[in-house]
Amino acid sequence: MSTVQEIRSTLSSLKSPKKGAALQKHFKAGPGEYAAGDKFLGVDMANQRTVAKENFKNISLEELGELIKANIHEFRMTTLMMINYKFAEARSEEERSVIFDFYIDNLDYVNNWDLVDTTAEKILGVYLLNKDRTMLLDMAKSRRLWRERLALLSSMYFVRSKDYSTSFDLVKILAQHPHEIIHQAIGKVFAEIIKRDVDAAEDFLSKHYRGMSSGMLKHAVAGLSEDRQRAYKTGSIKPVED
Repeated sequence: MSTVQEIRSTLSSLKSPKKGAALQKHFKAGPGEYAAGDKFLGVDMANQRTVAKENFKNISLEELGELIKANIHEFRMTTLMMINYKFAEARSEEERSVIFDFYIDNLDYVNNWDLVDTTAEKILGVYLLNKDRTMLLDMAKSRRLWRERLALLSSMYFVRSKDYSTSFDLVKILAQHPHEIIHQAIGKVFAEIIKRDVDAAEDFLSKHYRGMSSGMLKHAVAGLSEDRQRAYKTGSIKPVED
C-alpha cells in the first residue's frame, strides 16, 4: 500500500458521517454555495494533524500532488498540513523555494476558507517577507475569492513584524468587495494592526474609509473603541487626503 493510500485509509477509518454532514453545512458546500461540491468525512482537526505529523517526512511532493486533488476536504487539509511541516523544516532556501512553487502550482485546491487560513501566513507570508510581493497584489485583483483571501491573510505575517504597507495596499484593491469572506479577512488583518499601532490603522482608515463598503468597514473598525467605530460608520470623521 502506498503512502497516499495509507493516509486515505487512515482518515477514512476516522470518519463520522454525522459530523461530516454538519461540516458540509458549516463550510457552505451545498449546491450554489461558495464551496459547492466539497465532501467531508467528518474527521476532526486533531486527528488530521496527527496523520500529517506522522507522514510528512516520508511523503514526496509528487504524492502530495496526488492527494491534494481529492474532492474530500480532509484529504486536502491533511495535505496542506504536511506541506506546512515540510516548509517549516526545510534546511535551505532552495528547498523552501521548491515547496513554495509546489504550493503555488496547486492553489486551485486551496479552495475553502479553512484551507486558506491554514497556509496563508505559514507559507506565503513567511516566504515573501523579504521578497517582492507583487504576487499578492495580483491575487487581490484576480476576482477569485480564495486567492483574494489568501493574499490578505498572508499579509498578517508582515503585520506581526510591524510592516503594514502590503496589507493597506491589498485593502485598497478590495475596498468594495461584496463577499463576507473577504470582509472577515480584512477584519482579522486590521485587528492585528490595531493591536500593534492604532495610530497607523486610523491614519489609513481616515483616508480611505469612505471608499470601503459598509460590510468591510464594519469588520475593519471592530477593534477600535465603540465611539470610534460609531464615528466611522456614521461618516463623521473628516476624510484625509492620501
